[in-house]
Amino acid sequence: MYIRYRAGVAVTSLVLALGVLGTAPKPHAGPKPTPARNRVVSSRRDDPDALYSRRALRRVRLILQLRLLELRKAHLELVRQAIEHHLSVDRLLKEEGPSPTSSP
Repeated sequence: MYIRYRAGVAVTSLVLALGVLGTAPKPHAGPKPTPARNRVVSSRRDDPDALYSRRALRRVRLILQLRLLELRKAHLELVRQAIEHHLSVDRLLKEEGPSPTSSP
């Protein structure tokens, strides 16, 4: 009985395996789809000004503007230091002379 059981399991497994393989969908022999042409890419390559995307150009422009503001701030700081060194703000604040706005 044990041998018959093993033989039955083997035959059932074989039938199921062949049934699954036989019902697998087969690709039909139709025309293969071709990828659509991307006209945007080709037009960008034709135009030398469109080498970079608008987002990249905007990002670079903002970075350059921030860098210019930093340089301007550093330059103003140097000018402030030069004026302070030349005029000595502490000395100007200690002087108690008549102010031009207090005259009648």
